[in-house]
Amino acid sequence: MSEINSEDQLALTKAIMRMLDEWGVPAAGVISILGLPASTRTRHIEKFRKEKPFPDDEATMKRITHLAGIADALRTMHPHNPSQNVVWMNKPHRRFSGRTPVATMMEDGLSGLIKVRSEVDCTFDWARSG
Repeated sequence: MSEINSEDQLALTKAIMRMLDEWGVPAAGVISILGLPASTRTRHIEKFRKEKPFPDDEATMKRITHLAGIADALRTMHPHNPSQNVVWMNKPHRRFSGRTPVATMMEDGLSGLIKVRSEVDCTFDWARSG
């Protein structure tokens, strides 16, 4: 589906897993956020951290693109204090009905990723709104 080689796919998987781990996303949340197949068990998540790349399908790659956009926007929001990214991702917000961004992504899947990205990435939100 994508045009990156298996080595780069694995590196991308490990980077996304590090980020989700840093944000405190549990294994079941990783499955939900990435929209992994229903057959994916929480014990499989450890393999993604070490040796197995995420599935190379359009839906998963779309979600990874949103996660990368969120991470990039957070780096812009807190350029001198990256630990604030973790705080922001785990703090309840009124724009997410009192939920945290992490909970919003886990509970709402793709639409949750889009909500969170729209909140932190004004250029994404502007392009989406036309």
